[in-house]
Amino acid sequence: MASDTPHESSYAEVTRTVEVGDFDAMAAIYHKDAILVTAQSSSPISEAIAKWRADGVKLIAEGSTATVAFRFSEHRHGETTSLETGIFRYSITNRVGEETAYLVHFEDLLIKQDGNWFTMMERQMEDATQTEWDELAE
Repeated sequence: MASDTPHESSYAEVTRTVEVGDFDAMAAIYHKDAILVTAQSSSPISEAIAKWRADGVKLIAEGSTATVAFRFSEHRHGETTSLETGIFRYSITNRVGEETAYLVHFEDLLIKQDGNWFTMMERQMEDATQTEWDELAE
C-alpha cells in the first residue's frame, strides 16, 4: 500500500477488498484508532468493519456481489497527512443481476506512517445524486 498519495493506493485497495470480501485487508487500511462518522453517529472503525463483515458474509451467502468506486472533488496532501473529499458509489448486484447503487459524499483524513497511508477518520455524509457523480472526473 506504499504510495506518495492515498488515492494512488488506498482507494484501489478499498475497491479490491470490497470486491473480494477481504475484511481483514480492509481493516488494515485503517489506523487502529480510526473512527467512522455518519449522519447518525460516530463509532470506532472496528465496530463498522464488524458490521460490514457480517453484511458481506450475508451477501455472499445470498449469491450477491458488491463493488465500490470513488471519484474525488478535492485532494489536500502534506508529506504525512491528507484530506480526500468526493463521492463513493457502493453497489450490490444480486444473483439475478439486479443492481442497487448508493452514492454518498465522503471525507477521509489520512496519515502516512512507515510509508503507508492509513485512514484516521472516514466521514460518510449525505447522499449524492447521479448528476453529482457524473460531474466528477473518473
